Amino acid sequence: MKKTISFLTLLMMCIGAAFAQSEPMHGWHTYCASEFNQAISYGTHTTVAVCYPPEMASNFAGTQITKVAMFSDGPTNSIGGIYTCSIYLGGETPSEGLIAYTMSCDVPQGLNDWAEFDLSTPIWVTGDETIWIVWQAEQPLSPWHMGVCGDIDPSGNGIWAWNGTQWDQIWFSTGDWMVKTYFNWDGPQSQAQDVYVSGNHFTTGKVYKNNTLLYSITDSLDLQLKGIKVAEDGTVYGAGYAYNSSDNRGRVWMNDSCIFTADTNTFFDHIALNGNNWIVAGGNNVWQNGELLYSYGHEDDDCHIHSLAVDTTTGDIYTGGAIYLSGEYLAYASVWKNDSLLWMEDTVSSVENICIDGENLYAAGFKVANDSLSYGVIWQNDSIIYQMENANFVNIAEFEGSLYWTGISLTDTVVYIWQDGEVIYALPELSGISNLVVNESGVYYTDAQTVYKDGEVLFQPEECIITGRWRPTTLIGAP
Repeated sequence: MKKTISFLTLLMMCIGAAFAQSEPMHGWHTYCASEFNQAISYGTHTTVAVCYPPEMASNFAGTQITKVAMFSDGPTNSIGGIYTCSIYLGGETPSEGLIAYTMSCDVPQGLNDWAEFDLSTPIWVTGDETIWIVWQAEQPLSPWHMGVCGDIDPSGNGIWAWNGTQWDQIWFSTGDWMVKTYFNWDGPQSQAQDVYVSGNHFTTGKVYKNNTLLYSITDSLDLQLKGIKVAEDGTVYGAGYAYNSSDNRGRVWMNDSCIFTADTNTFFDHIALNGNNWIVAGGNNVWQNGELLYSYGHEDDDCHIHSLAVDTTTGDIYTGGAIYLSGEYLAYASVWKNDSLLWMEDTVSSVENICIDGENLYAAGFKVANDSLSYGVIWQNDSIIYQMENANFVNIAEFEGSLYWTGISLTDTVVYIWQDGEVIYALPELSGISNLVVNESGVYYTDAQTVYKDGEVLFQPEECIITGRWRPTTLIGAP
C-alpha cells in the first residue's frame, strides 16, 4: 500500500490564533472612579449601555467577561427589582451588534453595596470589536432609574441610552454610573482562541463564533448547512445543500452569501480550503471551485465519502469512507488520494475520519467480526494499530505525538474521548461527539448542542443543532 503525505484535517469547529501573551487590563471596570453612594438617575432612561469601542476594548484583549454588577443604594432604596443585562458585540450601536449573552438580574433593594451576577458562559474579549453592556429595567421597585456618570470618561463615548426610538450618547453633569463589568484574566495559559461552529435550526443554517451568532443562512428552498471552514482573513466558507420533496442541490456559501449551486441531485457534506481554493465533497464526488474533480467508482459498487482533507503543500486531496459492494451493500473501509484508491479493507468496515502527523495517515472507524460484533478501529496507513470490542470510533486528531479519538462503547452506551487508548473524558448521555480538535490550548469537541473544552462546557449555541460527523449506534448499511 502507498503511504500518504501531510495534509490538514477538516473539522466543523475551527480553532483560530491565540491572543498575545502580555498581561492585559483586567478586574472590575467602570467609567466612574468614585464609590457609589447615590444610585439615582436624574434622567428618564430605563435602558442604558456601557460602550467599549475597539480602542478601549483592546486594553482587555485576552480576558473574559465573567460577571457584571449593579449598585443597590442604602439611603434612598432607589435601586432594586428585575433588570435584564445583555452583552452585544460589534456595531455602531447596540441595536447593530450581535447578541452574545443575556440574563435576568434580581437586584435586592437597600444593600448599600454591589449586587454581582455571574455569567454562566464567559465572553472572550478579542479587542477588535465594540462591546456593549446593556442594562434594562424590567420590574423596578421604585420610579428612580439607573444612574449615570458625568465627571469621568472625558471622551463621552462610554455612556449610551435608549430614548424610546434610538440609541443616543448621553452626558450628564450629575449623578453616578452604577454598573460595572468584570474582566477576568488567569494568566497566559487562559488566552482565548476563536471557536467557530456551524449548525442548523430547522431549515436555517447558523454560524457561531465564540457563542455569538455571526450569520443565519436562508434559501428559497429548505437547506442544511453541513460544515464550515474559516480562512486566515476570517472569511467563513460553508457547505451543504438546499432541497425539496423531489431534489437536492449542493450549495457553497461565503459568509452568508451563496457562491455556488451544483446540479440537480447533489449534496455537499464536507469542505476544505487550500489558499484561495475551496474543495467540497458529497456522496462519491469531489468538487473544487465549482468544477467537478472526481467521481469515485469501483466496478459496480457504491463509494461513499465520510471525510475530506487537503495537503496545502502539494494540493493533494485525501478522502476516507467506504465502498459498498454491489448486491451486498456492506461497507468496506477505503481511503482515496486524489482520484486513486489508496487502500480498501477486506472485512466489513468503514473509515469515519482521517488525520495525519506528517508521515502517517491515521483513520478512525469500525469493523465487524462474525457478522455481528463491532470493533472500534484505529488504522495507521492501512494497518490496524488499535481496536476495541463492542465499540464504534468516529473522530480522530493527532497532536504532539499523541492520537485522540472519539466514539461510543456499545457495552455501556457511553460516549468517550480516548488519548492513546486511555479514556480522558466521557459524556454519559447518548448524544454522540460530532467534532474533535486538539491543539496547545486543549481538547475541543462538540455534541449536538454543546461545545466542550477539556471536559467542561465552553458554550451552548442557542437554537442550533451542531453539524459534524457522529454515529452513536449502528453503522452497517448506512452511507
